[in-house]
Amino acid sequence: MAATGLRWGEVRALTWESVRERPHAHIVVEKSHDGPTKSRKVLEVPLMFEAPAVLEYLEPPADRAALVFPWLPEATAWIARYVKGHSSVKAFYPHRLRHTFATRYLENGGTLEELQAILGHSTMALTERYGKLRPRAVAEAAARIDRNWSREQSRNPHHNRTATVREPSEARNSL
Repeated sequence: MAATGLRWGEVRALTWESVRERPHAHIVVEKSHDGPTKSRKVLEVPLMFEAPAVLEYLEPPADRAALVFPWLPEATAWIARYVKGHSSVKAFYPHRLRHTFATRYLENGGTLEELQAILGHSTMALTERYGKLRPRAVAEAAARIDRNWSREQSRNPHHNRTATVREPSEARNSL
């Protein structure tokens, strides 16, 4: 979920025939475990982060209609119990992994529009609730932009001269 942004039901319903290599590595998500996707859209989700390695490790069976994760139960409570019992994370819910994916996607250069399409959201407002940049990521982006600006200034010092701003009283007097 943290590598694809899929919902729990979409992960449970994922079949090997939904995993595509061409024209690029992606998953076609057409259904959830109990029917259509929540958005009722067919989603094309790129395979990135750890997802390709996980799928490669699992090795697809001869039957491409087989589930990718046949052992996953319907409920997610067992995952929450396991994480809470084996880590310092005490407020864990599997759906948060979808938010983790959104944050990672944006912090690695993805756009909100792309993220909206991947997650299948109907509104940008909903997508914005999922993708929150961490302060460190904002600071790194600001530093990168500042470096780029400084580099541009050193290459062409006359290009971005600042305008002289007169005091309001001086401007009136010169009329």
